[in-house]
Amino acid sequence: MIQHGFIFDGNDSTKLGMTFYRAPELSPPQPRLTKISVPGKSGDYTQWAGDYDNRTLTLYCNLIAPSYANAMAAVNRVLLVNPGYHKLELSTDNDHYLLAQLQEGGEQTPISREI
Repeated sequence: MIQHGFIFDGNDSTKLGMTFYRAPELSPPQPRLTKISVPGKSGDYTQWAGDYDNRTLTLYCNLIAPSYANAMAAVNRVLLVNPGYHKLELSTDNDHYLLAQLQEGGEQTPISREI
């Protein structure tokens, strides 16, 4: 199974032991349009200011570390400390980046595997 990482706000997820195991679905952004109806005219006038609607992107991640509690504390300290939009680079697409903000830390399900 191929593991991929990301860089969010300059923080490399792989240095925290975090990778994502399923590439997110990146649909094209939808332009934010303003439609203006004029009485007596069929259809609408459409204006576009050059911006796009927000969209939700979910990364399904693995966290591999000797201590899950310590690793999650480090992840939260690094990724959740600075709210707002930041550059998000995915290892699955080296040609583009997104501006993203974390909405929540996500579900956490610790799984222990002994090799």
